Amino acid sequence: MENYKCAIIDDEDYAIATLTEHIKQIPGLKLVKSFTDPIQALAEIKLSDRIDILFIDIDMPGLSGIELASMLRDYTNLIVFTTAHSQYAIDAFGIHADDYLVKPIGSVKFINSIRRLIEKRLSKSIYQEKDILFIRLAEKNRILKLYIEDILFIQALKNYVRLNVSGGITHDMKNTMGNAERELANTKLMRVHRSYIINLDKIQHVLGNSIKISDNNIIPIGNEYKEAVMKYAEKNLIRSGR
Repeated sequence: MENYKCAIIDDEDYAIATLTEHIKQIPGLKLVKSFTDPIQALAEIKLSDRIDILFIDIDMPGLSGIELASMLRDYTNLIVFTTAHSQYAIDAFGIHADDYLVKPIGSVKFINSIRRLIEKRLSKSIYQEKDILFIRLAEKNRILKLYIEDILFIQALKNYVRLNVSGGITHDMKNTMGNAERELANTKLMRVHRSYIINLDKIQHVLGNSIKISDNNIIPIGNEYKEAVMKYAEKNLIRSGR
């Protein structure tokens, strides 16, 4: 298992001590910071290296965990709320929290929760949740949240693949096209060439052995993928004529 950096934000010392002991029981987890002051945590985490898993208590003085998490969402890969009050669950998941643990938190419950999160999110290059993809990038083990509708196409390069999104922005991830194709099987992203996966919703027209998609990108169609591409195009042309 890789080393995943963790931080704890809780105004109660005993709660931090409990989580610290639980973290020690999972190989690969490393506690790098703990805070009792949410304001201090906000300032320091924004200036530090990216955190993999951030444990946040919800009911804290000065700044609630819900407010704090919304400010730190872009600085951590996973957010796990810890609280004695189960009524906060709806608010917690409203800001895309990854899990919610109700105190007292036993070691078995903690270990099962974190192992499940690592398996689902951190160990995969691509994780899908409804219309959102969580992409594990090549740089510093960073995980990026992308809406599927913003992706134009994915291109295979030497030892990684490149995601091209609207506005000419690109993101690189260590993966193969075969793995990416399998992990994206239930989305509107389809492989059309050994080196390209495209967003079907971005197709403007199909002409011969190429596809024009948004932002004036011309993508070649591989021979082994042409039949599937043409079936999709014909099916959608029929629909548009109704």
